[in-house]
Amino acid sequence: MKSFSIDIDGVIGVETKITDFSYDNLINNRVYSNTIEKINQLFDNGNTIILNTARPSKARENTIKWLKKNNVKFHKLVMDKPECDYYIDDRAIVGRKITMQAFIKFVSRSKSE
Repeated sequence: MKSFSIDIDGVIGVETKITDFSYDNLINNRVYSNTIEKINQLFDNGNTIILNTARPSKARENTIKWLKKNNVKFHKLVMDKPECDYYIDDRAIVGRKITMQAFIKFVSRSKSE
């Protein structure tokens, strides 16, 4: 099986403008249901799901509540990802960001392999 590191805001949840963002009100953030469905398929197929976010550690408890409310299956949650414009990683699927359509296509293809 494989491991997947998946960002939260903008991938699982609809990205919120910083000015409108409240760590105390995370429970109401909207989600991309199709992404959650694919993540849960990966989890159910035995893959390891690591969620990562630039949210600070003080938002951990509310983030977990939000993930549970939205039935997101995962093994590990990594907080405090450094904020920057680009991430350079030797195991990146694509350079900057994988689009939602590409993610869904990738998951669908890997399921049949």
